[in-house]
Amino acid sequence: EGRGIGKTDRTTIVVGPVWARIDGPASVVAAASDVLTVFNPAAEHTHAFRSGRWDGTEKFLKKPKNEFLAGLTWKVSWGLVARGFEKPKITWPPAADLEPLAPGLAGLEWREYQLAAVEKAVRARRMCLQCPTRGGKTEIAMEFIRRVGRKTLWLTHTKQRLEQTPERFRTRLGIDPGIVGGPRRTDGIVVVGMVQTLSRLLPESKEFFHQFGCLVIDEAHHAGADTWQAVAQACSSADYRLGLSGTMETGDPIANLKIEGALGPTHTVATTMDLAHLGFLARPRVVLLSAPWTTYPSYAEVREVVCPSWRENPRRLSTLGTSLYREAYDRGVVFNTARNTAAAGAAVRHASAGERFLVLCDRVRHATILAKLIEDLLPKRCRAFFLDGEAGRDERASTLAAFKKARGGAVLVATPFFREGVDAPEIDAGLLAGAGESSVSVLQALGRMLTVRPDKKEVLIYDFLDGHDRGKKDYLANHSRERLALYRKHGFEIT
Repeated sequence: EGRGIGKTDRTTIVVGPVWARIDGPASVVAAASDVLTVFNPAAEHTHAFRSGRWDGTEKFLKKPKNEFLAGLTWKVSWGLVARGFEKPKITWPPAADLEPLAPGLAGLEWREYQLAAVEKAVRARRMCLQCPTRGGKTEIAMEFIRRVGRKTLWLTHTKQRLEQTPERFRTRLGIDPGIVGGPRRTDGIVVVGMVQTLSRLLPESKEFFHQFGCLVIDEAHHAGADTWQAVAQACSSADYRLGLSGTMETGDPIANLKIEGALGPTHTVATTMDLAHLGFLARPRVVLLSAPWTTYPSYAEVREVVCPSWRENPRRLSTLGTSLYREAYDRGVVFNTARNTAAAGAAVRHASAGERFLVLCDRVRHATILAKLIEDLLPKRCRAFFLDGEAGRDERASTLAAFKKARGGAVLVATPFFREGVDAPEIDAGLLAGAGESSVSVLQALGRMLTVRPDKKEVLIYDFLDGHDRGKKDYLANHSRERLALYRKHGFEIT
């Protein structure tokens, strides 16, 4: 009974499908507001913050009703206890009897960790499941939907997923899902929809969203964006919610709270190394390449190019972060001849040995440069392939098929579309040619390379130690350190 709060005035949290409300003494509500207040890292770049008109925080407790996104209920409860208050009483929506949609999933041999995740998610009603590529996230979600038995909206954001997911439902559950994407709009007990299309239905089609008792968001690390949030909040009857992602580490505290608010807290189903030890993924070994430090631009050089007049108003540099980073990236990565030569050399060595090698780039221009360099260096018996997000479905399918069937060694240079929804067990080794810090992007990229085969127990993954100054304002060096820390955190072997 912390801080004098007795049972007669016990705090309660009433949870609905979208919002929850906290009722209790003012001191408890204030503490809950503190739990749900987070500093926005972007504040430092705003005039309002620098002038003192804004403290830089975002508040997720909405006055005067004292409401917050329902997925944050556990965060509020634990936060109050940590601050010395009594654990609040939580009132959940009435639990209806669950009627399974089908006897079970066909053609699937369940893994122990998958069933444990399903049980946990059904009991909790809302949760984000973090599980690496090839861990069976889709099957876990289908079993969740089967057991819950409610009409379900499955939310995705790519055409690939829009095409692939319904086929999985037909195979596993014998259900023909509805599809909402582009001009197509069909119905079913499960509806697979693209967030871009669904967001355009708001707010005129409230009844459409109200019909769903269950919401599943694929690649849930995107769900902090406004369009995803709007669709999630429109599902006003969905008190069963599930998020799926290879990693929920967005690096953005605001996005993290929005995602948790829409879907619930994150549960790690398994890690990459867990699946490697169990034999479901190949064991990753990261090999770090380097280019001469003199080939990278210094911050001073980048500053002079982007803002030659910075000495007249040094504060202006604080508003030019995007331009400064773009210039550093172009000079240190995209057009860095020594770095590109090292990247191409790794690809050519593996292809020359008869292997299939994947090169992942963050920028189309960089991918184009690397593809041309690799093609020029490859022996004639090897093949080079190129794919970016502009490729149509048929072109993408035919290129991937040709890459998989290539004999004598091959290299595929691809842009970020490859990170989500593309399965390629034929990859023997790969290179992360970009230089970003996003753990989501890195882990998704790695997942494309780790599919196990009888003859593939380990995969070499190349990355770079980048940077010129290795100091506070050296963007490329800082991002390189972030990726290195990520590899260490996940237990990868590093050479």
